[in-house]
Amino acid sequence: MLLRKAGDVLDTILIDLINSFIEGAGELLNDILVNLTEIVFYSERDFTSLTGNALDFGSIFDLFLNFAVSLIILKFLKKGFDIYIGWYDGDKDANPVNLAVNFARAIITALSFSFLYGVLVDIVTDFMENSLFALVSLGTSDNLAEVIMNLFGNVLF
Repeated sequence: MLLRKAGDVLDTILIDLINSFIEGAGELLNDILVNLTEIVFYSERDFTSLTGNALDFGSIFDLFLNFAVSLIILKFLKKGFDIYIGWYDGDKDANPVNLAVNFARAIITALSFSFLYGVLVDIVTDFMENSLFALVSLGTSDNLAEVIMNLFGNVLF
């Protein structure tokens, strides 16, 4: 009986210690996670600060985008030539509209990548900034799934 009470007291002390550690370190942990996401998703900022603006990542991005669009156009022309003029690749009886639609998809994806990447980064950064909410809420709620769903609901909507 005495050992059982001592075990309950020890459990209470450990739980209180862990809760106080999480509450005390929650803000520091949140700042570390937010900084980590910014370093991961916006690495060009760190490279720019390290090189002292010697590299202009905007012009490098534009160069790679132009190169990618050029390769997409070249691939479209080569595939169209191979199928419909050379008759040695693909299905000659296939509708050329399918090739044109796939070409349009590739161009739209390449041109909208920067915008879509920005939206993804904003969602992940908002999620990481609100991670402190999840850490603090774990002490008041017993259901982890409920906390995660609330966190996703607040970030996405």
